Amino acid sequence: MKKYLYIVFIALLAISLVGCSKSNKKDDTTTAPVTSSAEETTGQITTNDTTKGSDDSSEPDPVTYTIVQKDFIIDERTQSDKTLIYPVFSGFADEEKTEALNNYIVQVCEEKYKEILPNINTLLEQEAYIDYKTEEAAVTCLTPDFVSIIVRGTVRVEIPFENPGNAEFFFTINIDLDTLEGLTSEEIVKDFDSLKSKFLKGDFRQIGGIEDVAKKTPLSDLIMRYRSEYQIYPYYYFTDTDFCMNLEVAGAPGWQSQCVQFALSISDAAPYLNTANKPVGALVSAANR
Repeated sequence: MKKYLYIVFIALLAISLVGCSKSNKKDDTTTAPVTSSAEETTGQITTNDTTKGSDDSSEPDPVTYTIVQKDFIIDERTQSDKTLIYPVFSGFADEEKTEALNNYIVQVCEEKYKEILPNINTLLEQEAYIDYKTEEAAVTCLTPDFVSIIVRGTVRVEIPFENPGNAEFFFTINIDLDTLEGLTSEEIVKDFDSLKSKFLKGDFRQIGGIEDVAKKTPLSDLIMRYRSEYQIYPYYYFTDTDFCMNLEVAGAPGWQSQCVQFALSISDAAPYLNTANKPVGALVSAANR
């Protein structure tokens, strides 16, 4: 039975880490932590506050964020734990908007945790030790109407008398600050197949993950699992100058999966981006100035 659960864990983990779904699903279930703690690292970016009217001649408020870490014991018996790291924003003139934005970010982080470990309760019943550890969260792009966030970490599952399972996870949160809604893959990229062809030509550059992965693995193998006909896409995000995507790759010994990131300048990616979407269109316009 335990061997079966280990195989199920590996299969579900691989499926959950493949890419990002088309829609942003909401889950009303919650799991209360046994204990929690918080560590804070403060940073800031200054931008115009979109809640201010066009006639407001005052200086724009600085929008700041704090990267918060919270640690939870999810099972006292096995001392299984999870660490969540995410940005908390402040500085918007509209306090309700600030609260809604921060709540949405936490909601996404909790939902991704559940997607990555869908069978966690069954594993805990079998006395498995689970260590879900977010290692990094960063705001990579912040404009008056858009924010892009990356979240990266690892998950380890130790089932008694079985080899431990390890995997790296990486997901992104792209938010329209006017509507406070997450952008889906199709709202960011309008022509994934052409973008995929550009990747296969070697036009993207690697910016993170396994060092020189393209020298070890063919580009076609890196991106083959992402298929527009099945609505399976990489996780996308932006920096001030680049369009970026995360790809899951086969892991080193002892790892079920690892992640690698590639980038293309926004101006070069522009023909394939959904510029009809206001935040994306604004990023492309800024890059082409």
